[in-house]
Amino acid sequence: METKSIQIESTTLDELVEKITTEVTQKLDDEKKRRETNQDPRYISPLEVATIFDVSVTTVYNWELKGIIKGFRIGGRKRYLKEEILNSPQVATPGE
Repeated sequence: METKSIQIESTTLDELVEKITTEVTQKLDDEKKRRETNQDPRYISPLEVATIFDVSVTTVYNWELKGIIKGFRIGGRKRYLKEEILNSPQVATPGE
């Protein structure tokens, strides 16, 4: 973790608050970007499931409603465990 020091002696309270706000905002933005680009490869989206099995996204949601596959909400987004999807005996084998 990178540490930085700031001089407080000649800094007004408003300047200190502004500096802290700016740094925290930057760190939160960086973390958001990191999470968006480094998604966990164990989880896949409904569109990825649909692409693997050459079906529509609606079919993927119907499979979930019927209990054929199990979905999760991660950060407000629907995701499926890739290993479970590929090994589900009730879902057609890709390419068939």
